Amino acid sequence: MPPKKADIFTKDIEFILIDLVECRPILWDHTSELYKRVDLKDAVWEEVARSLGSQFSGKCYINVEKKIGKLFLSMHSICHSMHMKGYVYK
Repeated sequence: MPPKKADIFTKDIEFILIDLVECRPILWDHTSELYKRVDLKDAVWEEVARSLGSQFSGKCYINVEKKIGKLFLSMHSICHSMHMKGYVYK
């Protein structure tokens, strides 16, 4: 059984994840034609998982990879919303 989210997702991992996903628009840019290519996205998610470390890669973490995507999109949305409201990050 894979470890629980709390066991593997530290704040440092979350920031690294954001950087890894942000530079791969295929995972989040729904206006891109590549976004529709599930076969390519699966390979890119595996690449992201490998970059995070061995505990994130492999078949048993496919659901974790999807959760990573949801986490990134949620955080990206919050940051975008704050930016549109004029908040400045320090």
